[in-house]
Amino acid sequence: MSAKELLESYSNNLYGIDRLSAEKAELKANVLTPEQVQELEDIEAEYTEKLDRLVKANLELAGQIKAEVIAEGQTVRGSCHMAVYSPAKTTWDSKGLERYAKDHPEIKLLAITGNPSVSIRIISGKGK
Repeated sequence: MSAKELLESYSNNLYGIDRLSAEKAELKANVLTPEQVQELEDIEAEYTEKLDRLVKANLELAGQIKAEVIAEGQTVRGSCHMAVYSPAKTTWDSKGLERYAKDHPEIKLLAITGNPSVSIRIISGKGK
């Protein structure tokens, strides 16, 4: 199969996932009484609030952890997680170096070319 054909299969599968999820939700809604639906919504609201508090607390902790690790300059290990320290990296102006390389081709010996990569993104306004 070509990349385009594979991509179309991928898109069709995502559409299928959405369709099946909607069907499942509809079937579940038809089985529940209005009282049960209300109880589930109440539970969802209660736990959403609790989860949101934990997520917010962890976002704040993550910022504090990062600041501390940067100040210490080394990776810190906890019992379940670790904060990996990466020292600052130097970057270069690629366009400027390419212009420089025209007059100094020997600099091209220092160039390292990585592997190409692909990310799959949604095309706005498209879909079934």
